[in-house]
Amino acid sequence: MVTLPFAISILSASLVATERVLEEAAMDLGATPLQTFFKVTLPQIRTGLWVSGFFAFIISWDQVETSLFLVKTDNVTLPVAMFYYVQRHQDPVIAALSTFLIILAALLGVVAVVTANPRDLSRLLGAGGR
Repeated sequence: MVTLPFAISILSASLVATERVLEEAAMDLGATPLQTFFKVTLPQIRTGLWVSGFFAFIISWDQVETSLFLVKTDNVTLPVAMFYYVQRHQDPVIAALSTFLIILAALLGVVAVVTANPRDLSRLLGAGGR
């Protein structure tokens, strides 16, 4: 719930950049609305979906305080478990885990940028100025 506004803003920028003409052309050529969505619209917003999902995932790691209040006692998320571990133990395990998580997030970000279509990225980044 906390990351939903961030994901919506990124997806709305991606949806603004879609070309409605392509969807209309697909429907004029006989595609159903479902086929049009999966074969025309979804490829246009694919980068926005990936970016918003990745961004929401990264932000959710930082929400320890929110997780402490929202998580039931039966379900313990990794940030909450790390918080409880720091309260009970004084060893460098959490520092090593935090370093690993930061490196993992950076690697995922690099992989996402490298594998993304440059045209989609420029269209997504340019959509905010319209």
